[in-house]
Amino acid sequence: MKVCKENHSHVGFVIGKAKVAPKHGHTVPRLELCAAVLAVQLGQTIEEELGIPSEDMIFYTDSMVVLGYLHNRVRRFYIYLANRVDKVLAFTQPNQWTYIPTNLNPADQGTRCLNAVHLQDSMWLSGPSVLMDKNQPVSMEFKLVNPDEDAEICPQNNIDTYVKVAKTEVCRSKLGTKTFEKFSRLSSLVRAVAWIIHIADSFRSPDANCRGWHRCSSFLNVNSGKHATELIIREVQFEFYRTEIECLKAGKALSRNSNVLSLSIFGQ
Repeated sequence: MKVCKENHSHVGFVIGKAKVAPKHGHTVPRLELCAAVLAVQLGQTIEEELGIPSEDMIFYTDSMVVLGYLHNRVRRFYIYLANRVDKVLAFTQPNQWTYIPTNLNPADQGTRCLNAVHLQDSMWLSGPSVLMDKNQPVSMEFKLVNPDEDAEICPQNNIDTYVKVAKTEVCRSKLGTKTFEKFSRLSSLVRAVAWIIHIADSFRSPDANCRGWHRCSSFLNVNSGKHATELIIREVQFEFYRTEIECLKAGKALSRNSNVLSLSIFGQ
């Protein structure tokens, strides 16, 4: 519809499309929602070809059920419904959708019998009379129609079946003394740990010649050996004195049963 400077409205046919519904497997709400998806696809074509912004478009449907789906903010849908609602709302806002009575819906003439002689004057080409009304319907909120009886909507009392919230606890990664027992000498263990640290650091290194998984001798120095030894000591302490370490971090007193209670230990 175009409104001229003289405040006259003009309705012109731009594009139309209709699909035949399958005989089985689709409920009426599903078919009505698929029609809304088809309308959005036509809107995308018009936006691309004519340059009309999507936010300037108004969409009409004679299905209160579909309007309830698009304005829903409180209930969850099953996958089929959720995917198609997302497609519609990816291109439009809920307030761009409004209701039109079935007898004024030109889309129905695209799927029903109509004599060719009546086609030129049909709503399919000229649009419904409501489009000529200067007082276009104001957008409003539409509620879900009988959500507890709609098979497409997840039951509210079983919502925990479909939505689960899990808390993930990030634990401190450690090598463990079981890994250390594979080495017969401390020097071999220190060398292996130093090489692992070097490899881990190399993934962040800008040096292309010393990056990723590789073997080189650049990690064999005093600092790398000291770093590896400290890491080994920390891992052993954490495994055998985990409770004491957690108490120190929390600022709590050590247990009376701790075998290091007599020592002046401190956290770091």
